[in-house]
Amino acid sequence: MSISTKSFAAAFFAVPLVATLTPTTQAAGAKDTDARIQALQQQLEALQNEITDLKRAQTDQAADAKKQIAEIQDRTAETEKQVKSNAKVSMANGRPTFSSADGNFTASIRANIQTDFGYYMQGRRAASLGSDLSSGANVRRAQLGVQGKVFGDWSYNFLYDFGGAGYETPGKILYAYLQYDGLAPFAVRVGAFAPAYSIEDQQSSSELMFLERNTPTNMVRNVAGSEGRLGVALIYAGDTAFGSLAYTASKIAETGANDEQQALVGRASYMAINDKENDFHLLLGGGFMHVFKLPDALANGQSGTQHTLSLSDMPEITVDDNSAKLISTGTLGAGHFTAWNLEMAGNYQNVFLQGAYSGIQVSRATTAYTVYSSPTLSTTVKAKPRSNDFSAWYLQASWVITGESKAYVASTGTFSIPKPSKPLSLANGGWGAWEIAVRYSDTDLNDGANDTSGLLTGWTNAGVKTYTFYNAVRGGEQRNVALGINWYPNNALRFQLDYMWIDIDRLQATSTTTTPSTTPIGQNVQAVALRAQIAF
Repeated sequence: MSISTKSFAAAFFAVPLVATLTPTTQAAGAKDTDARIQALQQQLEALQNEITDLKRAQTDQAADAKKQIAEIQDRTAETEKQVKSNAKVSMANGRPTFSSADGNFTASIRANIQTDFGYYMQGRRAASLGSDLSSGANVRRAQLGVQGKVFGDWSYNFLYDFGGAGYETPGKILYAYLQYDGLAPFAVRVGAFAPAYSIEDQQSSSELMFLERNTPTNMVRNVAGSEGRLGVALIYAGDTAFGSLAYTASKIAETGANDEQQALVGRASYMAINDKENDFHLLLGGGFMHVFKLPDALANGQSGTQHTLSLSDMPEITVDDNSAKLISTGTLGAGHFTAWNLEMAGNYQNVFLQGAYSGIQVSRATTAYTVYSSPTLSTTVKAKPRSNDFSAWYLQASWVITGESKAYVASTGTFSIPKPSKPLSLANGGWGAWEIAVRYSDTDLNDGANDTSGLLTGWTNAGVKTYTFYNAVRGGEQRNVALGINWYPNNALRFQLDYMWIDIDRLQATSTTTTPSTTPIGQNVQAVALRAQIAF
């Protein structure tokens, strides 16, 4: 329905025209005027009806429009909801990662596969010493797991190792923890993990400068740290500072003890120099470890040595599956164990330097001995407890000859491996990243090696006396020089070639004679090892 424009205009001008007519004219055409007014009134009424209908139609159209807009908004909200619920998939650096659109839920597949080939060069006397190392090959690590976060503020990590060599047993859980990140930069971690003790300890096994961690670090971390250790930790990970304090117990599926070990493990570090413009960084830090409750070797109430401890390590290469350890304190009756370290690490562009010094103390337990004053007279005495002190240190450096530098990793307070600026590509002329590395480490497990203050613990009628030299520890001293070449074709692959010169200075364990033996059982070992690795 529409309003006639001409009719409306005629009516509009007709009313004033009628008002201006003279009385004579009005009288003469009264009938005509009345008829016209009536007609105009009818037209006005019709116009009013049309206007009313038009307003009603407009109201109905507005209601329909609002309804359509509401329907569109509902469909849009549903579409947005579906989009948010859809998972995103990425393959950055070859790592499959699944995540929700809002990023509150993620799951990354992690893998680390390392195959090692090694050759040992030893003198002839190695076989007579019972430490003839076996050349060969093994799958050092075959790790597979998943890592990510749930509900935004929670993260998790599960990693299982199907490989293993040396002192490690194939088939074990390395990481199985849950972490709350809602208090960032603070976090709380519970489960099985590697508590932070030093910078080398916290570097992933896929990002080590050499095939294995240095002995000073590896030997200590295995006492109350390393992967698979059950515990709870409070962690601080700022932009330039890192701190961690953990309470630890035994490792997953660890057997052979009646009551679990209990310890505190901590580390703190700070970026003293953080010159990003010149790519110059210097990290200073330290760590400590205190085992205040060693595992019980015997059930409570039984006689004998209740707590024992042994310090030893492989010679920074684990190709030999017989787990030959060239230095070892042997089994020590112990009450507590304490270790500390001071460390530094840093880089200037493509040159990197890292080192640490460690002090180690084993508080010996009070042990009962049967001592003799004659072949027929004996008594029980308790040896006065003392502490055995050991030391270890290392220094390592690398030069990335292709120019890449190592980035600082705030979440662990460490440095990463170099990322190739030009990955291997025959088409584009890239050759990846190349690194030359050198390391020296010194681990001294001797304490009182020439101590002759033994106890007379045996005396026969024939006059033969036997002694126990409980104060002397002849674990030996290991000095290791390592040279390495690392090739990174891309961010997932790496090939390492290491040469090691290992010098062992050690005396034969104390015997039961009046004078401890001075027979040397040290040796020199050379080794060459190659590793092929894929990790993402």
